[in-house]
Amino acid sequence: LLLGVEAWNRIASRKKISKRLVCYLLDEDINGSLPVIEEWARQHQWTVHVVSNGFTKKFPKTGAQLLSRVREMLSTVGFQRVKIVSALGPREFVREFAQADAVITDSFHAVAFSILYGVDCRFLRPTVERRMEMFSRIKSMMKDFIRGAFLVSSLSESLNSLQNGERTSYCQERIL
Repeated sequence: LLLGVEAWNRIASRKKISKRLVCYLLDEDINGSLPVIEEWARQHQWTVHVVSNGFTKKFPKTGAQLLSRVREMLSTVGFQRVKIVSALGPREFVREFAQADAVITDSFHAVAFSILYGVDCRFLRPTVERRMEMFSRIKSMMKDFIRGAFLVSSLSESLNSLQNGERTSYCQERIL
């Protein structure tokens, strides 16, 4: 948050992408939710990028194989709006947030980039003990400068919130 959006724009890839939702989840298994996400994206004419960098880092041997099978499954069953995005460098990772219309995450860094770029963000309440210990940073941000429909309990609640037009806003003047 100490660097301004101009500094991050110099790092971010400039490739333009259509209106989209970015799902960057470190501890949430969303494979079973992909059909729900696809249907939501079809109804609302969005593209959804499921960023999976953390998954391949956690499971280096099996992660690439599983991502390959998930991609194959998505194309086989006619998924057109959901894309699995993996192995991103810093430019592409920052681009995901810089050009997103909304973000669903359980990651502090995804929240930080959402704030910097003014992107509507939903944060999934942590359910894993390790993530609960890190939740204090998010609570502090919520108290100081995050307003609106930010904290949610599930992916479905996040999608419903976006569908209902609820928004997250940030008190930019209080950030730095």
